[in-house]
Amino acid sequence: MGEMQKKNWIGWSGTEADEIAIGWKNVIMALKPGKYAYPANATPQLLGYEYGRVPGFNISTWITYIMGIEYKDNTELQNALESGSTALRRYLTNMTGYSIDLDKMESVVFFTKDKVYFYNTKGELREDNVEKLRKVFNSDIAFKVTIDLADLPSNVKEAVQSVGQSSSDRFTIQKAYTYVGGRLGSTWGGAVIVKK
Repeated sequence: MGEMQKKNWIGWSGTEADEIAIGWKNVIMALKPGKYAYPANATPQLLGYEYGRVPGFNISTWITYIMGIEYKDNTELQNALESGSTALRRYLTNMTGYSIDLDKMESVVFFTKDKVYFYNTKGELREDNVEKLRKVFNSDIAFKVTIDLADLPSNVKEAVQSVGQSSSDRFTIQKAYTYVGGRLGSTWGGAVIVKK
């Protein structure tokens, strides 16, 4: 939550900001699916693209679906994720042999042997003339993955539709970079929060 406060003779008190911004980038969430069939010898591959809802963000973006690249103990992938979409595109193109569409990498889903990872490149909320601005991540958002990756459907749209809402399987935030700032006149103040 971002809140504008101003110091006066009685101390700090809330005041209306000319502008408040909350932003995030390189957020990585993980989910351990309940029912999940994964190929024993999966090779790095692009499953396709889909425009859809991002878990925990209440926004819709282009999503790139990848299988066969492990996240855990993969320093090269983790460095690419932290560097942003251009570096990640280069890494995924090299690994899969497909020319990944940079414009469709607003979010990336990685299907791995025991978890599903969801990566969101960036986003921001801005409001004018408010005292507070709140953004909830990963709150009461749950998904299930029933996809059988060992027997993929003929197109990615069918596969993506296998990712649906559930009451048991929840994404947890692994890493995130978020910031909040407020502006009064031409002066900005704020903070950066990093979860590693």
